[in-house]
Amino acid sequence: MRMTVMMGFFLLLAGCPESPDNLPDGSPAAQAEQVPGEPSVQPPGIAGEVPDPKSTRFNADAEDSITLSGTLSYAGEQTGTVLLQVLTVAANQPPSLMHHEEFEAPSTFSLVAPKNVGSARLISFLDTDDDGPSATDPAAMMSIEIGTQDLTDLSLLLLDEPDLGDMTPGADHSDALANPTPPSTETPAE
Repeated sequence: MRMTVMMGFFLLLAGCPESPDNLPDGSPAAQAEQVPGEPSVQPPGIAGEVPDPKSTRFNADAEDSITLSGTLSYAGEQTGTVLLQVLTVAANQPPSLMHHEEFEAPSTFSLVAPKNVGSARLISFLDTDDDGPSATDPAAMMSIEIGTQDLTDLSLLLLDEPDLGDMTPGADHSDALANPTPPSTETPAE
């Protein structure tokens, strides 16, 4: 009797998949695709590679787009590649990278973005170690609203000790995911 129970237990364990790639029908796990101009955050439970941030670009057609333009400047002594990123932040979610550009030095910029993206953060880093954005890189940030009109004369002054708050690279966003704000039950005022 004891041997029968033990044998049944081992048979159950043998049928358990060991990883998402070991699906019962032998098929590979689903892969998320990176669509340019769409957030790069993968939905929970989707196996796959995280897209290279350097390849993340807005997907904007000429008839339904606006221009974001301005100047990136830095008065410090550090050197490196200048990174410019546009991120969106939804309630209870980590930031989503919408666009990434690189420049050899601080300069002017002009990006074509889809209309009506909404609230976004325009962030620039001076990548001093060629390792992508880090908390020790000079940086600047501004909040913008991407609507239907061009945003021109934007100016980001990179500082050696910036205060990027929760947008600091490596910032912990687990609290937003672990403790989401429940939806409002109030009826909107008319």
